[in-house]
Amino acid sequence: MVNQELVVSVGLPIYNAGELTRTILESLISQEYSNIEIIISDNASEDQTWSICQEYAARDNRIRLFQNSENMEAIYNFHRVYELSTGKYFMWAAHDDYWDVKFIQKCVDKLEANPEAVMVYTDQTHINETTQEKKIVHFSALNLTQHDRPQRIKSLLTFRPQLHAIIYGMYRREIIKPFLPFALIPSADLFFLFRVMLEGVAVSIPEVLYERHVKPPLDFRTRMKTVRPNENLPPNFVIVLQTFFVHLDVIRNLSETLWGKMKISLSATRYVFSTYGVHFFPRPLQPILRSIKRSLVG
Repeated sequence: MVNQELVVSVGLPIYNAGELTRTILESLISQEYSNIEIIISDNASEDQTWSICQEYAARDNRIRLFQNSENMEAIYNFHRVYELSTGKYFMWAAHDDYWDVKFIQKCVDKLEANPEAVMVYTDQTHINETTQEKKIVHFSALNLTQHDRPQRIKSLLTFRPQLHAIIYGMYRREIIKPFLPFALIPSADLFFLFRVMLEGVAVSIPEVLYERHVKPPLDFRTRMKTVRPNENLPPNFVIVLQTFFVHLDVIRNLSETLWGKMKISLSATRYVFSTYGVHFFPRPLQPILRSIKRSLVG
């Protein structure tokens, strides 16, 4: 008997995925945990993606299909699959990644066993899209279970490699509602996690249950154009300052002691300026400063 209280919503924003659409859908419909809904929002694909989605939806009634009449950009589509979801738990799926068949079951079990946790994530295999080199990333080494909120935020923002990838964990759906859609700033995914971690603790599963393809990094303005495609972007240093003040505005409204707010502000400030502060310097100096930073970070 289906337990409606434990439905997991899987949101798949997709665009021009081609034959990879079959791989991701096979990975999802083969999950051992079957009480799921798969919400697909196709962003006006121009290849066979939509027809493949229709083919799978005809075979599996857990798949719910939606298509934008025109390309609405990635952030809109990322948010739309969440808005269309109904489950107790929610996770995003990327069209070029792969989930172990036990991924959803183990995530549900972990959240059910830890009612104070707002999300769960696992260790991952990262595949370099250029070289096809595989690397296991032990995100379970990160401790986000501290009940001290400033310490939890410090752990999130200082962990290396940076934690953007754990966005593909599983969440309590209603808890993340106030934090969407994503802010139009650099590292919007990490800022989303920052806000989630202000809300509560996260737990991990020390097993490699998720495999993702890692693309070469885009330059700063190209990245920002994917976030704000229809805007004339200000100078880079202005975007950095905007990002800084967005963080501070969230911190200002926290029900936290003044000392706690200061510690969280320090962590956010260090992250923003250590990651993007290079853009305050003349362009010819920036490659040198990045090289120095890489040597210091190791």
